[in-house]
Amino acid sequence: MTIGNDWDNVLKEYFSSNDYSLTAAMVDDEYSSYKCYPPKDKIFTAMQDTPFCDVKVVILGQDPYHTDCMADGRAFSADVEKLPPSLVNIFKAIKNDYPLCEFESGSLESWSKQGVLLLNTCLSVRKGEPLSHKHIGWEKLVSNILRAVLAKGNIVLMIWGKPSEKLIASLPNPASNLYLTAPHPSPLSAYRGFFECGHFLACNEYLDTPIDFSTYKNDKSD
Repeated sequence: MTIGNDWDNVLKEYFSSNDYSLTAAMVDDEYSSYKCYPPKDKIFTAMQDTPFCDVKVVILGQDPYHTDCMADGRAFSADVEKLPPSLVNIFKAIKNDYPLCEFESGSLESWSKQGVLLLNTCLSVRKGEPLSHKHIGWEKLVSNILRAVLAKGNIVLMIWGKPSEKLIASLPNPASNLYLTAPHPSPLSAYRGFFECGHFLACNEYLDTPIDFSTYKNDKSD
């Protein structure tokens, strides 16, 4: 397995482990037996977009969108005309912090290219079955990713939803990072405080170089 950037070295030990071999075999079986998302060749898009050396922010969600033509390998990103409800709620929360932000696209690629790692606790899912890959082994990979990133220090971590909170609680908690916790932006839980969480403003107040949370039809982050 290769990602094509410095993640290959960071995760070299894990990718050569029996744990990963078992997960890869289960993923192969799932994708050959069921309709799964994202497309198999996009499972690692978030890390391909955002090299380890560039990570400044991690947004940690649950699992990919489980309906057709939504999941693109980046948590919450969906380059479609009719935006999924969770992404609509994310944009509403951003508007609370930054009323002038504009959203031309549901693709969050421009965030990725600014150092925002858009990660889920599970990196794949069966069509129509949320959390169906919860026990496939992705959490071990994601735990390795998070340990490496958090050890860098000065990272903003946005933790959205119970699965994310549970995973983070199992990891070392360096004091040199900013941890921000909120309910998941799904309509089932966003009303519990997600809209008012203030994560995007807090993130930019912490970073030396703020993130532009607008989105663009033609990526302006290059």
